[in-house]
Amino acid sequence: MICRMAEKASALHIVDFGIMYGFRWSILIQHLSKRPGGPPKLPITGIDIPQCGFRPTERIEVTDRRLLNYCERFNVRFEYNTIAAQNWETIQIEDIKINSKEMLVVNSLFRLENLLDETAEVDCPRNAVLKLITKMNPDVFVHSIISGSYNSPFFVTRFRETLFHLSAIFDMFENTLPREEPG
Repeated sequence: MICRMAEKASALHIVDFGIMYGFRWSILIQHLSKRPGGPPKLPITGIDIPQCGFRPTERIEVTDRRLLNYCERFNVRFEYNTIAAQNWETIQIEDIKINSKEMLVVNSLFRLENLLDETAEVDCPRNAVLKLITKMNPDVFVHSIISGSYNSPFFVTRFRETLFHLSAIFDMFENTLPREEPG
């Protein structure tokens, strides 16, 4: 979907909430490098929670270097903006450095599930992050979350939700993989 939307874009800005190691962008970078007319400029804003210890932004910096090397290998112009924030609800739109001429993609795969929702507090962090994304007005918003009460204070509730989740995953495997599949 991102590739189709970016076919004619001169710049593709990706804002990735929870970038971790950035491995998910390698295939996109390869695909963009083969685009007729050349690849677009690729600014990526990597947002992640800082690590504990003496170098809290080390993982994000390593991700920056890895993606830069990958883009150089495939001749894709690359910029990286790092945002290490313990509380994502405090991030401002100015921190992201959005250019109106860029196609904007916001990605959040399984990373907003740990933000408190309205069941915990009225002005919840999840709503603040979703309002920020709305202000960004992305061309593409990729969002996925596992629904469950994993933050419940009661063990039985957490266990039941985890059991339902794993049961759904194994049901999917049973319906999509042949039983005779080796290993």
